[in-house]
Amino acid sequence: MNRGTLAGLRTQLRMLVTMLAIDDTNIAVDVMLAELAHQVSAMESVLSRVAGPALREIRSGLAHADGRRRDDARADFLMAAQRLSDHRHAEGERAPGNDVPHQNRIERAEERLLRLPQGGA
Repeated sequence: MNRGTLAGLRTQLRMLVTMLAIDDTNIAVDVMLAELAHQVSAMESVLSRVAGPALREIRSGLAHADGRRRDDARADFLMAAQRLSDHRHAEGERAPGNDVPHQNRIERAEERLLRLPQGGA
């Protein structure tokens, strides 16, 4: 599963959390819940390996939403979004070559310094 898929799921969860906080009776919330259930079902096997705790939170949130316990659902979805965010940051820290852009900036700065005219006495 690529990072874009996890980021998209995290965004979807955050939007749903916001909608649940604003108006949990809005028909759009039911549509968003159905879309989330479908997406999680489609990627469940991979998600369980990559971000199992987040998957458990999402399942719990969907169960709460089905039982019309929207505050509990919102809390679970918020926790799942945070777990996905934590997973993303942890993966980014372990990714090989993660410091390449930073290293490139350092090298360019060093090259500019070397090209500066040398002051003579």
